[in-house]
Amino acid sequence: MESMKTIPSHILEKWEREAIDQRIPYTEFGGFLKMKERQYWQSLEEDRQQPIFSNAAHNKLTQYGNKVALDTLLQIPVIERVCKFARFDLEEMQKRLSNGFANTEQKDMFLMQREHWFMRLKEKMKDFRISKEVLAMNGLNWNECKSFAYQTL
Repeated sequence: MESMKTIPSHILEKWEREAIDQRIPYTEFGGFLKMKERQYWQSLEEDRQQPIFSNAAHNKLTQYGNKVALDTLLQIPVIERVCKFARFDLEEMQKRLSNGFANTEQKDMFLMQREHWFMRLKEKMKDFRISKEVLAMNGLNWNECKSFAYQTL
């Protein structure tokens, strides 16, 4: 099974740099790579045996599950990640707004969160130089965000 899969090139390059840093002679280089490859396959096998969810309802992650989720999120490019999270937050706030508020305290809290969300979105757009077109390409309409942020309740 291991022979059918290949090791990513960035990992091989890392191992080569490590061998150079450790000043491993070229006569022992093959053995060093085989040792690293064996460790790589063992770590993958150990990872597969660990559960991602801690319960049958699949709504609580184990420590390994958190690591997998974080690694998956970090693989998304930063600008795309910013846009997606802003879109998810917008959808969540729109849903809360449509459900209404039980009292003025909930309404005030919502207004503060909405203001914080819009301010954070503008800061991220400035910091990462995200244009309105890039927002649109990632499923977030700037005019919709702006009208939602400034609408009166």
